[in-house]
Amino acid sequence: MHLPRRLTLAVGALALVAPTLTSCGFNLGTDRPYTPAAGTNFVNGSFKVLGATVVSAAPGAGTLVVGLNNDDPLEPITLTAVDARTSPDDASELPIEVASFDPVEIAPLGFVNLVDVDPAIGVTGDFIAGDVLPMTFTLDSGETVDLGVPVVAACDEYEGFDVADTGETRSGEAAGSVEESYDCEFPEAVVEYGPETEPQGEVEGPGGNEGTAPDEPVETESTPTE
Repeated sequence: MHLPRRLTLAVGALALVAPTLTSCGFNLGTDRPYTPAAGTNFVNGSFKVLGATVVSAAPGAGTLVVGLNNDDPLEPITLTAVDARTSPDDASELPIEVASFDPVEIAPLGFVNLVDVDPAIGVTGDFIAGDVLPMTFTLDSGETVDLGVPVVAACDEYEGFDVADTGETRSGEAAGSVEESYDCEFPEAVVEYGPETEPQGEVEGPGGNEGTAPDEPVETESTPTE
């Protein structure tokens, strides 16, 4: 039996666009992890690292601020160490030092923020705000997680989070009195006036509003036309 030509064309066109239409429902961008904040995330598996940052009040010292989540409903997960270096290839020497700490246990379906660990975990070395420090998080199972952790200044939403005692006077609360501390104030705007942009005198406009005096009119000679 022969199908009408118009029906055959319609079926053929539908067969061509079907793979495109069905692919729209898988692996959507809105379904993938997205980090709008400065911190770094690791969300593969039961152990999750959330919003990892080093909050620094001054160059060379800071506090490790990171959320640790355990999605396993039965077994706890224990963080045993965190190591850092200035570059991923710097495995032999560690110019960035992360303070040692007691193992941190995350209960089943639990959450821990390292800034709440007593004492807080300090980070020292040759770094400034804006750097990204490659770090390795090691668990009691032997599993490791490698992340690039950004260094952020202890300003705005991060103010008050550089609390670790790193042995440096420029870290934590003492950092506020040190000249090297980051300045969290926005600089005042500087406007330079040139010969053609000198401000005009202020005049009172309609309704009592102050405005800018108009430029004086320039007299020109008109040439009569025939």
